[in-house]
Amino acid sequence: MSEEKLKKIESLVTFRCNCDCIFCSLGDNVQRTEEERHHGTKTTKQIMEDVDLAKESGLEMISFSGGEPTIRKDIFRVATYAKNSGFKTIQIQTNGRMFYYEDFCKKSIESGINDYVISLHAHTAELHDKITKTQGCFKEVVQGIKNLKKLEQRIRINTVINSLNYEILPELTKFLISLDVNFISFIFITVEGSAAQKPKLIPKMKDVIPYLKRSFDMCNERNVQSFTYNIPLCLLDGYEKNYIELRQGDTKLLGPDFSISLADNKERLKIKSPKCNRCKYNNDCFGVWKNYAEIHGLDELKPV
Repeated sequence: MSEEKLKKIESLVTFRCNCDCIFCSLGDNVQRTEEERHHGTKTTKQIMEDVDLAKESGLEMISFSGGEPTIRKDIFRVATYAKNSGFKTIQIQTNGRMFYYEDFCKKSIESGINDYVISLHAHTAELHDKITKTQGCFKEVVQGIKNLKKLEQRIRINTVINSLNYEILPELTKFLISLDVNFISFIFITVEGSAAQKPKLIPKMKDVIPYLKRSFDMCNERNVQSFTYNIPLCLLDGYEKNYIELRQGDTKLLGPDFSISLADNKERLKIKSPKCNRCKYNNDCFGVWKNYAEIHGLDELKPV
C-alpha cells in the first residue's frame, strides 16, 4: 500500500444506479439483466463489516458510494450503524436524485449522514440530463441540494470534466455558488468504464485549463473551496493550491469482491513523461492516466 496516510474507507455498496451517465467508470456493471440485478450489491452485513474495519483502522470518516447508494433500502440502517460506532463524518456519494424528497433528506440526517457529495455536471437541464441519460435528473438534483441546504447540511459537488461541459465550467460554477454549496471538485474524466468506449468525450487538458482557472477564480472570490483531480501540476501554473492530490491522503475502496488503495492505483495506472524528472513537482505529481496518454500523448506535460 502507498505510504500516504489512510484517511478514509469507502464502501462501494452496489453497482446498481438510477442514472446511466455517459462516462460511468463502472461501465456495463450498472446495466444488468433482471436475473443479475443483485450483481455487485453487498449485503447489509458486509457493509457493516466495512464500517467495523474503518473503526478498527482508527478513522473518523466512513463513506458510502456506488453505483447509487441511496437506492438501497438499508442505507439509513448502515448509516445509523456508523453513527452509533462513533464516526465524526458519515459521507454519502450520490447522484442526488433521492434528495428531491424532503422526507428522504430528513431521514438521512437522522441516520447520521452529515457529508453529502453530489454529482452535477452542467448548469442546465438539457445538458445535465444528456450527460446522465436520465430525463428530469437535473430538476431532482437541484431541488435536492436546495432541500439539504435548507436543513443546514454540508454539500460537496463533484463535476466530471468532459468534452461536453468543459467550456461551460464557469457558468456551472456561478450556478453552484448561487446554490450556496460548500465545496466543488472538478474531476477530469477517467478513461475507463463507459468513457473508455467514447474517446471523443476526452478533451485535451490544455484546452480545459482556461475554463478551469476561471472557475477557480470565481470560487476564490466567494470563499468556496474548489479543487481538481487528475490534472498534473505543471498545467496548473498559479493554481497549485487547487491540486487536491497533494493533501488528500489515501482512500481504501472496498468493493463487493475487491479492495483497492486509490493512492496505489494512481501510482500503478498513471504515467509521466521522461521530461518530468526535471520538474520540481516530480515527487508530488502522479502525471496522467495511461489511458489518457494513449489518446492524447504526453506532449502537454512541461517540467516546471
